[in-house]
Amino acid sequence: SWPGSQVASTTHDVPLLPSPPGPKLEPVSSRLVSKLEHLHPNGSISAVGFSPDGRRVIAGDYPGGLVHIWDLASGNRLQTIDAGDGYRGSMQYFWMSPDWSTIIAPTNLRGKFDRVERDGKNTNRVEYRDSIRAWNASTGELLHTWQDSPPRGIRFLKFSPDGSCFFSQDELPGEFEAYRPSALSLWDTATGKHRQVLDHRAWVSAISPDSKRAAVAMPDAGIHYHESITVFELPEWKPTRKIPLGDRQMGHAAVFIPSTDTLVASIIESDKAEDFQNLHGALKFWSLTSGNEVLSIPAPSPGEYFAFVKSSDDGRTIVASTLSRQAVERHLYLVDWPSRTIKTINYAPDSYVMESAFHPSGKWLGVPLQFIPNAQLLRRDPPATDLPQPRIQLVDVATGAVVETLIGPQTHQTSMAFSPDGNTLATSGMGAVLLWDLHTPPGQADPGVTVGQLLEAEGTLGGGEALDWPTYRGKVVLVVFWATWCKPCVAEIPALKATYEAFRASGFDVLGISLDDDPAKVAQFVKDQEIPWSTVCGTSADNSGMRQPTALKYHIDSVPKAFLVDQQGKVVAINLHGDELSRSIHRLLGTLDEKKAD
Repeated sequence: SWPGSQVASTTHDVPLLPSPPGPKLEPVSSRLVSKLEHLHPNGSISAVGFSPDGRRVIAGDYPGGLVHIWDLASGNRLQTIDAGDGYRGSMQYFWMSPDWSTIIAPTNLRGKFDRVERDGKNTNRVEYRDSIRAWNASTGELLHTWQDSPPRGIRFLKFSPDGSCFFSQDELPGEFEAYRPSALSLWDTATGKHRQVLDHRAWVSAISPDSKRAAVAMPDAGIHYHESITVFELPEWKPTRKIPLGDRQMGHAAVFIPSTDTLVASIIESDKAEDFQNLHGALKFWSLTSGNEVLSIPAPSPGEYFAFVKSSDDGRTIVASTLSRQAVERHLYLVDWPSRTIKTINYAPDSYVMESAFHPSGKWLGVPLQFIPNAQLLRRDPPATDLPQPRIQLVDVATGAVVETLIGPQTHQTSMAFSPDGNTLATSGMGAVLLWDLHTPPGQADPGVTVGQLLEAEGTLGGGEALDWPTYRGKVVLVVFWATWCKPCVAEIPALKATYEAFRASGFDVLGISLDDDPAKVAQFVKDQEIPWSTVCGTSADNSGMRQPTALKYHIDSVPKAFLVDQQGKVVAINLHGDELSRSIHRLLGTLDEKKAD
């Protein structure tokens, strides 16, 4: 029926396959105590950070471009900056000044692209509208808009640690054939004055902790490889050290080791020109005084290379993880720089070790793990609900031992930061910043509730009155920790209602303790589900979520979690279900017909 078509109709039988089952969900670790909600509930949260006093938290969503500042104690949003929706060259698309007075971010506006014919050749012509904007972080007032004339496309910004200057990697307007022309510009943060310092696709891999040097991966005559890593003095932009690279090599993820003259970088080499499927890598260290290579650590497997290179603040420990496009193990390397000793942690092929964070004490390392099964690798940006729950490993830096593993909710885990006092870990969640309680050192968490222990519950009921736990004495009580966002909790409600109805006349009761953050949402859920037993729920950021007093007291590390309590208030069983739960209730109530049960 297509007018003018010359295509014969055909019939095809296509098998319809059932959707693959989603990943099996596991209990979320009890250290997750709260979250800071973002206005974009399903956004991927990026660039999480704490203010120097630890009282505020900043993060943005990607690609949405909304940057929030929260008050940590109350969870309230103090400020929202709209940096503009759009995909950028990095999820770290905004910068906060060291004194937390100014936020700077580039716009990401769609350019104008045309095909033109010039001298018998087809070329491309591009125009841009991007600019760089600065806001007052306290008031949200737009302070500056900086833009070249004609405007350039802004792909990346990289700021010096002291905030005095920053670099932009620019795409130039005009005509081109294959690759868009690029340049590197150096900006003065206070004035917005800038100058182009390189006229090709170079990028600043690292800026020294004292903000006096920048390491730049300098491209060769082609487009993909680098001929050197060159160190420049700032702000003069004077070259002081050139480290030559070999053919088909790329220099990435560099870092200056504090209090030393050493530069470390990930070097990636392809086996053949333009062959980016077969790569191998090494982590290399150079003396900037002599220019000599002083240490080289080869990646353990073909196809594996180093990424996310970081140094501890004291310069003693260098951490780097490995990536691979092949089904090989991934690894985390801890290099003790003074002794040149190396510790490694091995991970399964579907593990992706993201950018780690050092605890302020330097004793611990937070290592975020994302799991992407091979079946999901063919998908671009698979949704978090199709992926296994991420992990956060807490690693003892001195020994390289994983002392504790935190299980998080499903999300794309892209960013983490420790508070200045080290008592809180903030990580990216789905539409929220997740807050983990680290007042208790890693590996020293209380085991929680044990059988035979006297259990004491406290909190506020849905009607606003305080829970009177002593009134439950003399009854058999099932104390259930749950949340409306917990799918297994919701699925268990019908069976639990049936158990409640079967035994309540004989002296059985249920007490629900919600670990939600929103009491109004819990109240509506209880009403909609017609839940007949009492429910405890937090009323503020200080006593809701995983900070609910009873949950904190007993280190609840999962939901649902249920404790069967006898008439004296002692725990007799944990996480019973179905017939096992019924038999235990029968026994405690003295109503079990043992002969019939047998």
